[in-house]
Amino acid sequence: MKKIIAKVEDIINKNIECPLPLEVIPNKMGINLCSVNSIEWTEYDDGQLDTLKICFIPEIDNDNVEMQTDLLPTMENAGVDALNMIEDLVPKLTDQEQAFFVAGFQEAIKILRSALMKNEDYRMSWIANIAMAQLDSERWYREENNKVGKYLSYKDKHAIANKGAEYFISLLTK
Repeated sequence: MKKIIAKVEDIINKNIECPLPLEVIPNKMGINLCSVNSIEWTEYDDGQLDTLKICFIPEIDNDNVEMQTDLLPTMENAGVDALNMIEDLVPKLTDQEQAFFVAGFQEAIKILRSALMKNEDYRMSWIANIAMAQLDSERWYREENNKVGKYLSYKDKHAIANKGAEYFISLLTK
């Protein structure tokens, strides 16, 4: 029996043949391929597969996580954002209802920030869902605009990015 470890880059560059086609990982398993470091498998001498393991990229260091999450709303901004949201509500909220709304919104942002910074699996689930919304939108855009296998201009890419963001938000708000 022999054990084989193949980096995703080597599989993509056809330096090694993987028993699991890479497209299965995002398309059938819903895993963002960018989060996969390597594929490991063991096979018998006759070539039969014994085990197969998908190895993910190791955890991001805390300095990198902090830098990436700076784009999330801060607690102060969450309160301001919450107040801005309730200005347009009809009927108007009482002062007490506004205070509860702002406090709840701030708590939700606090929990989301904490989870995204401290729980790598949860963070990867968000990344994978955002990435898949983008990939789905690109596929749909190419099909709708007869661009399958063709060059995408900056205008195309911008339209795809907007559709991907809109699609992700529509999934999030179902």
